[in-house]
Amino acid sequence: MVEFFLFVGLLGVLSSIVFWSVLLGISPTPTLPKTACEIAKRVRKHPAKTVVELGSGWGTLALCIAKYNPDKHVIAYERSPVPYGFSLLLKALLRTPNVTFKKANFLTHTFTKEHLAVAYLCPRGMASLWEHWNTSGFPGALVSATFALRGVAPTQTLKPSGFLGATLFEYTTFKPFVLE
Repeated sequence: MVEFFLFVGLLGVLSSIVFWSVLLGISPTPTLPKTACEIAKRVRKHPAKTVVELGSGWGTLALCIAKYNPDKHVIAYERSPVPYGFSLLLKALLRTPNVTFKKANFLTHTFTKEHLAVAYLCPRGMASLWEHWNTSGFPGALVSATFALRGVAPTQTLKPSGFLGATLFEYTTFKPFVLE
């Protein structure tokens, strides 16, 4: 009987992950440690005291940023309930007081120049982010892994060294470029 309830519980968890992955257009994927460390280093160099992670998935990137930047407060948004719950569990286990996980859409967050945004979003998510920022205001900077803001030149592009690293795009200005 215990096996049956475990099976039903596991089926429910997997169904939730699949449902939210289809709804959001992307599945929750943990950030590789090498990429998370590189992003945490970029965050350290920025003067912002508030870091907003857009789509935190399993929470690994937000927790890495918080660990390596104890003077900064990390706000991490995630809509899918299973990764969100896992993030809260990790936060409690790792005792990371300077990170707050929110089960909400990051497109509801009002950004100011005092915020540093961190993203590891798919192209569709980056396009939604650009639309949101055009109507509600831009953060002070953005560090994005793998995917760039389409039509906006990054201030700096960091290519990975070795295997399994993600290209990082850093933006401190958000001016679209015009093709001639």
